[in-house]
Amino acid sequence: MGREREGLGGFIHEHRARAQISLRKLGELAGVSNVYLSQIEANLRKPSAEILQKIAKALEKIGRAHV
Repeated sequence: MGREREGLGGFIHEHRARAQISLRKLGELAGVSNVYLSQIEANLRKPSAEILQKIAKALEKIGRAHV
C-alpha cells in the first residue's frame, strides 16, 4: 500500500489527497464512479479526454473551495 503512484493516476491521487476528499466525493463531483476513479488512480484504466476534463473541473472546484 505504501508504494508511490506514478503517471496520470498518481497525479490525480495526489491532488485528491491534498484536498482531503474521498474517491466517492470526487466521483460525485466529476460524475464518474468511485470504482472507475480508483482504477484510474491505479493506472489500470486510461480515461477519455471527456472524463479527464470532468475530473479536472471537479479538482479545480475543490481547490477553490479550500483556498
